[in-house]
Amino acid sequence: MSLSPLLFKDFFNDLPEMILNELEVPSSAWSPKVDIREEDKHYVLLAEIPGVSSKDIEITFENNNLILKGEKKARTKSEDTYHRVETRSGSFSRSFSFPQHIDSQAISAKNTDGVLEITIPKKESSLPRKIVIT
Repeated sequence: MSLSPLLFKDFFNDLPEMILNELEVPSSAWSPKVDIREEDKHYVLLAEIPGVSSKDIEITFENNNLILKGEKKARTKSEDTYHRVETRSGSFSRSFSFPQHIDSQAISAKNTDGVLEITIPKKESSLPRKIVIT
């Protein structure tokens, strides 16, 4: 039994379309990667958010939790023909717990080159201080 070369030709010509149709990822699958570091007077949270506008991000601090919400809008259009789509889009929500010694009124954020940097200051009363003996 021999297989027709045309059978393989049709299969491989249709393969990109079949893969794209079968591997469609739900938009909720996207979530920014985050690093958090502690420094002497504050914590710094860095979130990778390429393609997300600052106006599409909401940051709240409640009950010692920093909540990061937003949406990365899709750049693809259903009427266009794509050969490959690897970018993710959709809404996201992340929550991070912090110790009770946070100065929530002084939290600040900036979005530079696709990296959101949130500075979470510690309360002055919780910082170590040197006691002078008299």
